[in-house]
Formats: sequence, C-alpha cells, structure tokens
Amino acid sequence: SWKAYLDRAAMKSSLGEYEAAKQDWEIVLRNGKDFKLLRSVAHCSLGGYYCGKGDTINGLKNYDLALILNPQYTTARKMRAQVLINTKQISKGLADYDYLIKTAVQGDTETYHFERARACERAGLYKEAIAEYAQILQREKDQDEALYKRAICRSKLGQMNLALKDINDAIKYSGDNSRYLDTRAQIYDKLNKSSLAKRDRAKAKSIN
Repeated sequence: SWKAYLDRAAMKSSLGEYEAAKQDWEIVLRNGKDFKLLRSVAHCSLGGYYCGKGDTINGLKNYDLALILNPQYTTARKMRAQVLINTKQISKGLADYDYLIKTAVQGDTETYHFERARACERAGLYKEAIAEYAQILQREKDQDEALYKRAICRSKLGQMNLALKDINDAIKYSGDNSRYLDTRAQIYDKLNKSSLAKRDRAKAKSIN
C-alpha cells in the first residue's frame, strides 16, 4: 500500500537518508492519485525536505499543496506558518496561526498562542509576541512561562519597568528558577541596579 511507502520514508528520514526518503514521497505522489490524505502527507514531508535544504520556494509550494488536499492538516499549517514568518511573509504566517487557534480543540489554543508568539519573537516582532502572551495570561494569570517570555520581549523594546514586573510575577508564581533569576539580573543591570543583579546571579548559580 502507499502508506507503507510513507512509513518507509519516515524511517529513512529519521536515519538521515533524505534523498531515499524523497524518492518514496515522490512515488506516493505519482501513483497514489486517489489517496488525498496520503498525498497530503507526502507533500508536507517534501515541504520539510526542501526547507531543510534552504529551498523555501519549493518548500512552501509543497506545504500549499498539502493544505489544498487537506485543509485540516495542522502539522502542514504549522510548518508553513513558521517558514512564512521566517521568510518575512508575516501576515500570511500569522493568518495560518489564526486558523489553527480558531479551529483548535479547547486545550490546544494555548500551545498555538505560544508558538505564534515564539515565531513573532524569532522574527523580531516583539509587540506582536507581547499581544500573544497577553492572550495566554488573560486566561491564566499565573502562567509563569508566558510572563517570563513577555518580560524578555518588553526588555527588547526597552520597557524595563514592565519587564521587571513580569519577571517578578513569573518568579512569584514559579518559585526561584535559575533561568528567570538570570533574566531578572539582566533587567536589573539595564536599570542600573547592579547589587540586585549580583544577588540574583548568585542565587541562580546556587540553584544550578
């Protein structure tokens, strides 16, 4: 069956045999005309193959084809969103995340908000990332990771007092955490509070 080709391709790919895996995906696309979902998986896998080689044009083309065949294919949509954002096609990438958030099963929306925020961060879109973390914190004000990440974004925008408030809350809700303490130390440095920064670094070191 054509699914066996996909299984074999997945195994080859996991062993780093990408060219051999590519041949199997292409066999499925050539011959599995009546199997839309299987062809969708093959296109998505080829999208990853091409993007891994730095060929984002062919990568995106394959993600597009995967989603035409199966619009509910969340993996393909997520992968496409990340590639679009990384290639500065921001609004298209965010539209994919909006679709994922809108159609998500209840518990998955937070995951997509986080992913959307991280994608924005990587692209240097700190205001957009802050808005995403705000969405998460609206539902769950003690989500310490969202507070921590928002603190970093605010710090990048020079909003040091807001960043300090967020990181203080993250530490309040999570307890002492070396990553959070190191970040607060950096914020204290920027606020010229070097003795507080030193104290946090020492505390972070003792935790490690």
